[in-house]
Amino acid sequence: MLNALRLRGGFNPSLYTARTGLEIRQLEPVIARLVERGMLEYEPELLRPSSLGWRFLDDLVAAFL
Repeated sequence: MLNALRLRGGFNPSLYTARTGLEIRQLEPVIARLVERGMLEYEPELLRPSSLGWRFLDDLVAAFL
């Protein structure tokens, strides 16, 4: 997750499950909060930082720790 959020094009959330064995829905409270704050864009096939998220990428990544 931490490195995948640094990709400009974002990533498919199913990769999270494939790589970690954990369900992305476990992160939905954090994702929802970041979407609400305008830092993250979340669609069924794409998760990526918004333009605001790019400016504060370290804060965005830290929210998942």
